Amino acid sequence: MGSWKRWAMALTLGLMVLPAQADTPAAALKAYQEGLHLQQAHETEAAEKAYLQALKLAPELVSARYNLGVLYLHQQQAEAAEYQARKILEHWLVDADVYVLLGQALAAQGKTEAAQQQFARALNLQAQHPIKAWLQPLAPPEEKYPAPARAAYERGKRALDKGHDRQAQAAFQEALKQAPHWANAHYLLGLAQHSQPQLARQSLEKALQLAPQHLGANIVLARQLGHSPAAQRYWQGVLEQRPGTLEAYLALGQIALQQADGAAAENWLQQALQLEPQAAKTRVLLAQAALAQHKTPEALRYLEPLPADVLEAALLKADLLQNQGQAAAALALLKAARPTQDAHLQTALARYWFRQGNWQQCRQHLGQAFGQPKVPAVTYALRGELALQEKQPRQAMAYFKRAWELQPELRTLEHFLLAALQHDQAQQAVPLFKQAVKLFPKQAEHLTRISHKGAFT
Repeated sequence: MGSWKRWAMALTLGLMVLPAQADTPAAALKAYQEGLHLQQAHETEAAEKAYLQALKLAPELVSARYNLGVLYLHQQQAEAAEYQARKILEHWLVDADVYVLLGQALAAQGKTEAAQQQFARALNLQAQHPIKAWLQPLAPPEEKYPAPARAAYERGKRALDKGHDRQAQAAFQEALKQAPHWANAHYLLGLAQHSQPQLARQSLEKALQLAPQHLGANIVLARQLGHSPAAQRYWQGVLEQRPGTLEAYLALGQIALQQADGAAAENWLQQALQLEPQAAKTRVLLAQAALAQHKTPEALRYLEPLPADVLEAALLKADLLQNQGQAAAALALLKAARPTQDAHLQTALARYWFRQGNWQQCRQHLGQAFGQPKVPAVTYALRGELALQEKQPRQAMAYFKRAWELQPELRTLEHFLLAALQHDQAQQAVPLFKQAVKLFPKQAEHLTRISHKGAFT
């Protein structure tokens, strides 16, 4: 048997059950849960429809996308499975299981060499930082807990394995009545509560209180909170237990970017790049970190190895080219980018025309961006800038506030403050100003100077 086949057999696929992020729409969670139960019942057609509905509402719901890929693989739809795996790796999650899914999809298409590379990546990730250890948490000596608690705990594990969340919750709660300090019981209860993020977080936090080095609880909490500042300590907890975890480096880099700390972001992301030198997402984030430090040449160097079909890289390159006065080259890059109806691409085209002073073209592309299912914060921010140019400070404030709500960032807040000043609504800026100083302590002096212009403080 070839080595790649041994890897394929050694790395078996299971369904992914992870807590959803706190901002995941309830309807998406409901559809995902329905898909999970249908898939476990082998009702594949109905499960596929449910997962697709979940992803339509929440494209970032990684567990739904992964499980859909597994479903396609079992239905001999290898190309569809490959697409789902690549989508996850490109945008959201680097994980050994996803490489396994991709490898098996490629192997099913007869792409032996490419499959071998993916299985090797999966084994490398598992060897360096076996993140899947959280699925088989190590239990302390059983004799430490009363026999009835142990029996309930085992019932809970069996129910959880079968996807029977309510039965699992009841069993773990029964175990905890008799053994309230059993960290693993709290942890597994949190997993069973994955459709109820707040309850899950409470259970996982309790597990960490009892066992601060619990790898599983750190990983699940970190994934639940994603790239929010609240997730930072959990990702760092993951690295303390498993140095070299790629997903943690990427998350910490993105958190630092959100906090406008380009140097810290670059440090974390450099470590991620060492593990995956060709990862497009990492290189784009590194370019953003370099730009946050006003290091344009370094940003271009990070982007240079990436192919033209990486949309995020193309948008960032176009922005940098226009900054350097190469407007024609920037426009050519944007026109060649795909997919054309992507909200970020349409916003980038709108930004290009905004800088050229062509308000009509800018407005046209913004209209197309706002017509997409999910409108990013940058689109609202640019629409606010256009409103300021058109002497409409009240409308500008509304757009900037929405951008701030979606993605707090210094530039958006700056413009909100200026719009408030123009509209003589300084008092509306006070809460956001105070929040911004907490989020961006290194920029406090700069923000204070702006606030003093409008007597915001």
